[in-house]
Amino acid sequence: SALLESLGERNGAELESARVACGWPRVGVDFEAGCVPAETGIVSLAVSFTKGCYPGQELVERMDSRATTAPVTVRHFDDPGLSVGDTYGDAEGNSGIVTSVGGGKVLVRVKRG
Repeated sequence: SALLESLGERNGAELESARVACGWPRVGVDFEAGCVPAETGIVSLAVSFTKGCYPGQELVERMDSRATTAPVTVRHFDDPGLSVGDTYGDAEGNSGIVTSVGGGKVLVRVKRG
């Protein structure tokens, strides 16, 4: 948020819109600090399975090897005209709470199942 303030309101809004359009979640907005990495929805981009040790490696590796997901995951969908805090639901059975809106997309905290 300090970065957004330093960029100015207009540029900050554009950066926020681009972040959501790209599907990049933000700590404290789309997921909480200390969450399981799989909750972010970007494990394939943010975690290397070929490098050395990192915090939470055992849990991430175990979930990957068992093909399981976190109880809640940030997911990226087209924006059907919702606002932050609205409930999102689609025909494929995805449902959850909208955490970010911008760039024609929404980020939604979706429960497993």
